[in-house]
Amino acid sequence: MALEKYYSAAEVLAMLKISNTTLYRLQIRGDLVPAKVGHLRRFAEKDVISYLERQKVRNEKVQTQ
Repeated sequence: MALEKYYSAAEVLAMLKISNTTLYRLQIRGDLVPAKVGHLRRFAEKDVISYLERQKVRNEKVQTQ
């Protein structure tokens, strides 16, 4: 069984090139929900990819209108 990869908030910020505020807003809206590991928050790789895919679809819809 392969373990899923998890990223810290700093890693997600760097990958998505977003600010702390934007990441916080994504969490509040439920767009990118972290897992709690002890007192730390970690973001599953599949969730980050899923968020990016949803954004791609959303942007494609806007461009075709």
